[in-house]
Amino acid sequence: MMVPQLLYAEHPETGEIACSVSLVPTFDPVAPQDVFNVVKEEKPEQSILGSGLDYHFIFIIDRSGSMGFGSSLGDRMATAKEALTLFIRSLPADSKFSVISFGSRWDCLKPDVMTFNDETKDLAVG
Repeated sequence: MMVPQLLYAEHPETGEIACSVSLVPTFDPVAPQDVFNVVKEEKPEQSILGSGLDYHFIFIIDRSGSMGFGSSLGDRMATAKEALTLFIRSLPADSKFSVISFGSRWDCLKPDVMTFNDETKDLAVG
């Protein structure tokens, strides 16, 4: 069963946390509490990790042939671009972010690491 996933790890000495989020495009969204109830039989614990100023968000976008036009599921690349735009516009002010894409080769939006502000938001979603 393909479901969205959030994986995280905490450094035992520094307390730094790294997260990886995998989203699954679907027309029928799965309610998060249903997934957690099935997996752990409990609701996830929520906690505030910080303001986001010290976060680095890395977006990895698939632009391979499987994302092409003419799919019976619609235009997957357009959906990915819409999602990326939504996520970038939702970043905390002054957080860091990078956009990496891959197909037959990989590419990174320049500069490699950007500080989120109006200028870099426009660059990334433009």
